[in-house]
Amino acid sequence: MAAGPAGGSRAAGARDGRRAGGRRALRLGGTVCAVAVTAALGCAVAPGLVARAGAEAPLDDAVTSAPFLAWAVSSVRADSGATGFVSASVARAELELTVRAPDGQDQLWSVRPQSLPRLVSGSPPRTGETAGEFSQADAEQLSRAWTRYAGSMTACGEEFTRVEAAAGAGGAARITAHCTRGDWTGTPTVGIVQDWIGTRVVQVHTELGTAAALGSVLGDLDRLAPAEGAAVVRLTNRQDCAAEALWPAEDADGAPGGGRPWIDQTRLCSGGGPSEGKLPLTVVDEPSAPDGVGDAGAGDAAHRVDPGGLDAGLLARLLAVPELPTASPTAEALSIGWSDAHGQVVIVADSRIGQDAGARRLTITYALDGTELARG
Repeated sequence: MAAGPAGGSRAAGARDGRRAGGRRALRLGGTVCAVAVTAALGCAVAPGLVARAGAEAPLDDAVTSAPFLAWAVSSVRADSGATGFVSASVARAELELTVRAPDGQDQLWSVRPQSLPRLVSGSPPRTGETAGEFSQADAEQLSRAWTRYAGSMTACGEEFTRVEAAAGAGGAARITAHCTRGDWTGTPTVGIVQDWIGTRVVQVHTELGTAAALGSVLGDLDRLAPAEGAAVVRLTNRQDCAAEALWPAEDADGAPGGGRPWIDQTRLCSGGGPSEGKLPLTVVDEPSAPDGVGDAGAGDAAHRVDPGGLDAGLLARLLAVPELPTASPTAEALSIGWSDAHGQVVIVADSRIGQDAGARRLTITYALDGTELARG
């Protein structure tokens, strides 16, 4: 279907109706009524719908209900011929929906209460953006996220509540609810965000030193990473507590690597800005990992890492490096990825020992079963 809006055809239909003797037919909820221009005749109109040039829009005064969201997405899909859902931004009075058009371009649509979808703009897809499906369950979750945040954050209010959603490479949407009300500097007055991966609430952790915390964040990464897995998984357990899954972006032919940038899907512990929440996705030139992790072979599908298949208990034990001082009893980071030198996926524990000029780094490489392979 063509990418442009259908406003011209609707206007033409309206002109034709006026020329046809001042009477025209409007289809409302499947009921056709003859309406005189000069008089309002009795007519059975389906409740909750408003007609506009042969099309129908719900009479909701907000866009945040699950039925309205499902209707809006269905209408945009029909108007655009979209092949996938990219992202959505839900405020009380407007839904902004980005979809992947048949020509490969991304289209931004706006839907307001009691109005039909309007095409705003088109642009090439941005690196890292995925096009996925949008189901009734997704509509219900977006509505639920908006309602729960607006109801719990009374200092924000419905007018300033916004929910952002984006399709994930693993099939589950990344969803963040936040407040757009700011002070005179633009700083949000309510800095609390709530996050979901699909219907699953993102748990808050202050550190990754336990098997339970590691299992939680690795499970989240598993739902966000591509089906073939990540090329590198990185777990940081010092000041910036975070888990990351990295994989090479695909080129135009769908083949990974070839000097292409990498996608970095992060799962933060307790931080996250209001616009990103705890699930920021960025594009980087190359993975941030110690030498020997994420080597040239990491991009191959056969060398990928399954975040959900990693042993969280083993990783928790490897974080506790005996040589570290008791004041900092855990390694700074664990990096898991393919090593050309060892011909296998390895785990590297990277730590800093000492202070200032006397500090040194300790790097220990393990096999996936915990066998030590090297240190330096």
